[in-house]
Amino acid sequence: MRFTLGEIARITKGQLVGQDTLVSSLSIDTRTLHQGDLFIALVGERFDPHELIAAGHAKLAGALLVEHALDVPNPQIVVRRTHAALQDLAKAWRAKFKVPVIGITGSNGKTSVKELTREILSTQGDVVATQGNLNNHIGVPLTLLGLNESHRHAVIEMGANHAGEIENLTRIASPDIGVISNIGPAHLEGFGSLEGVARAKAELYRYMNPRGIAVVNADEPYLPLWREDIGTRRQVSFGIRQDADVTGEKTDSRKVRIRTPTGEIHTTLQVPGQHGLYNALAATAVCTGLEIRLEDIRTGIESAKPVPGRLVRLEGIHGACVLDDTYNANPASLSVALDVQAQEPGAHWLVLGDMGELGGESIALHKKAGIMARKSGITRLLAVGKLAAHAVETFGQDGEHFSEHREIIEVLRNELDDQVCVLVKGSRAMHLEKVIEGIRARAPADLGGSHKEYAA
Repeated sequence: MRFTLGEIARITKGQLVGQDTLVSSLSIDTRTLHQGDLFIALVGERFDPHELIAAGHAKLAGALLVEHALDVPNPQIVVRRTHAALQDLAKAWRAKFKVPVIGITGSNGKTSVKELTREILSTQGDVVATQGNLNNHIGVPLTLLGLNESHRHAVIEMGANHAGEIENLTRIASPDIGVISNIGPAHLEGFGSLEGVARAKAELYRYMNPRGIAVVNADEPYLPLWREDIGTRRQVSFGIRQDADVTGEKTDSRKVRIRTPTGEIHTTLQVPGQHGLYNALAATAVCTGLEIRLEDIRTGIESAKPVPGRLVRLEGIHGACVLDDTYNANPASLSVALDVQAQEPGAHWLVLGDMGELGGESIALHKKAGIMARKSGITRLLAVGKLAAHAVETFGQDGEHFSEHREIIEVLRNELDDQVCVLVKGSRAMHLEKVIEGIRARAPADLGGSHKEYAA
């Protein structure tokens, strides 16, 4: 990012108070503020950084972007809403670059598709990409503002929990290529129904570059619903069951054959199972649209690292296999995780926490989760959370409900052995990484201590 304060005031329709100067970096957190940064005071529901500025915590800032003028010596740009101003800045900065921007959304797999795409495109040069899961109205602008002249591509993950959110992010990023990984029962509380999810995700196709490329999942039942949104854009399709430009099949647990219009590759996936194959096909379809060489696609897929908290296989205590899928949960991603676990030898146990934001279907979907677990071969279910108790109810014998993480950790530490593979899964709010910390090999002594937080 590189703007004068006068330019920022014009872009954000704000008022400059103080001397004009050039800023080339920004911060939204006083704890990580560096000398000369533009500090943007993003007001939250329970937090107002204007108070920190007034208390002298932003002295290093070269300038401030605020919602009301403050009695401090820093130059200031006063705007109506700092969140909107951040987005306006990102939109203006993105418009300065001709590099292809790839927008990725979907109910499940979007972070993995993003990482695979980033790895493949890294074979062509520098790539700016969403860090972690910073895929919202703050994270997307911050990623775009990181664009510079060295970047050859930008890979932007877009998340949403209500209609209109993807539209807003798409208008900011103006993707040249858009891909929806899949549609599933995630964030039903905000979208209302599966069709609501599908229509909201399709905002990516509707508002992306009209001369861009729509990458579509040929196996997705909602594809006919998106035809109007896709319009006359060029399409590159991927799939397993239907005819598609990019198709593939497993040749072993992690080995796959991928076919494209220009040839085929044999490669190895980090995440086994059909879901891992779909993610690889989606990333390959994106890069096929960009005319990336097959050899570079293969190299990128094999270079990709597992995404923390998303089906990462760990060594557990007493030689047990632990599948860490604690980042988030919904019924579709639970089905995917159970499919991956089914390929592991030994007895299969499941630690399940509540699956959030499912609206009026919450109880019914948790009951179905218990049935799904039983049918998939789970022999023992350990649940925590009020909603997860309904899964125990339908799972039946060998299903147990606990009130605290510590109780589950104690049971597992006493009973796990090298003949067991345990899957740990729940929504972000359940903090099931505490269980992972307690049962992985050489677990921390303080099981109740601090744990890693992931971006929302």
